[in-house]
Amino acid sequence: MVDDHEGVRLIVDSILSDEGYIVLPADCADAALDLCEQHGDEIDLLLTDLSMPNMVGTDLARRVAAQVDGVRVLYMSGDSSAVMSPAEIEDSRDYMLEKPFDPDTLVSKVHELLDEPRR
Repeated sequence: MVDDHEGVRLIVDSILSDEGYIVLPADCADAALDLCEQHGDEIDLLLTDLSMPNMVGTDLARRVAAQVDGVRVLYMSGDSSAVMSPAEIEDSRDYMLEKPFDPDTLVSKVHELLDEPRR
């Protein structure tokens, strides 16, 4: 789970950990890529903010997908239009959480994506 805001990381980590998920929080794309190198075969889902310093979430997702076979991706954003075109937003609608989101929505979307077969 990647977000440059500590508060978001702490809340999302707590919600998902309470549901039994093992969360590897990262504060930036570089830290996330390091975690992928260390734990790649254990990672099933990348949950990433779209708008971060140094690398947008879509670029991070492409790099993680190159390292982790079949990883699923869930984006979160307060303003997806800042980093995605309208067509990209429409295409990723099923893989997007608009901030703020409630815990039930987060857990439901994570369950939904993890129930999908790996690609």
